[in-house]
Amino acid sequence: DREGWARLMKKAGVKGIHIAERDTQRTKKPKPMNVFWNTWSVEGFISEGLQPAELGWGTHENWMPKNGKKHKHGSKAAIYLEQPGANTRVRSWCPTPGAQYGLLVTHNESISIADFFTLRSKKGKVQYRPTCHYAYHPCNDALLSLDEMFGAAGKPQPVHHVLDENELVDGVDELGVLLYGHGKNAYWYGSQLSLAEARKLAPYQNATGLQVTSAVLAGMV
Repeated sequence: DREGWARLMKKAGVKGIHIAERDTQRTKKPKPMNVFWNTWSVEGFISEGLQPAELGWGTHENWMPKNGKKHKHGSKAAIYLEQPGANTRVRSWCPTPGAQYGLLVTHNESISIADFFTLRSKKGKVQYRPTCHYAYHPCNDALLSLDEMFGAAGKPQPVHHVLDENELVDGVDELGVLLYGHGKNAYWYGSQLSLAEARKLAPYQNATGLQVTSAVLAGMV
């Protein structure tokens, strides 16, 4: 049950959860200027990336970012920052690169997971809640595209392009959760899919796209 899982998280000493993802897929040719390259929807990435950074805010946090704001309505399990999520870097970890920077892009699960693991007293007072946020490192071409876009005051490039399997050489997409703050320091659990494996499983797919669509297809089937 929900309370049982929340108590388990508290007992385990988990202070925070990163939805930690790394995309190492690389292209045959370098990205030209004034073009946004990505391994999945460019419009979708720009849209969520320009939204304010949002994160579930844990009970162990005894500070508040200077530009952090609390929500006045809803579960109040999260805060938001007055800056774009795709321009907010956080330190995280994934198996392939090890320690890395990730982008604090807003994602609904950052709030819903923090809310799910919230433990309250009988009077409704919050006793425990982990910090939770996305820590996404896109492929290098997408990261370069973001740097170019924010350098132009957030104005998106006129040309958007989703990289297909024939333009990519190799790489992996690994997506999981990093549980940290407990006695064992941190633990990452998730899935790793290489471009080569994605090509074997489904045509016209790259590792990032198949990671997402496989869950949707599994739900439909």
